[in-house]
Amino acid sequence: MTPDVLNSPAVALLCQLEADGFALAIDRDRLLVKPLDRLPPELRTQLAAYRHELVTLVRICDDDVIERRNAFARQLGAGVSIGALGLRPGLPYNSGCCFSCGDGLPRPVFGRCWKCALAWRLAAGIAIPPMLAEVYDAQRVVA
Repeated sequence: MTPDVLNSPAVALLCQLEADGFALAIDRDRLLVKPLDRLPPELRTQLAAYRHELVTLVRICDDDVIERRNAFARQLGAGVSIGALGLRPGLPYNSGCCFSCGDGLPRPVFGRCWKCALAWRLAAGIAIPPMLAEVYDAQRVVA
């Protein structure tokens, strides 16, 4: 397993699947592939081997994550410090709300939602471990 999902062989696998007409989605922590009946055995084996990486890559492709990443990249380009990046700058720190976008968190903690946390890592160029999706699913918050 590579320390950064963006340098994983799973990227090529995801591109191959999409080029072959497969759609990947996440339902909670499950990786869904459609149409499943067209999936050959060798690709099923690769899916199992790179499940964690693929889940994280599909999350990276989420429209909300991309929007946040672009906003953070613009802020970095304008000289905003990495720790001050936020989708809605100036939001107060409220327990149970993402301090970047204001979305509710499942617990009364201070932190970012998984979408903002993932987008922050992308914009900052910080490695994204393949197992990060499982952490997001389990915690739904990154403090």
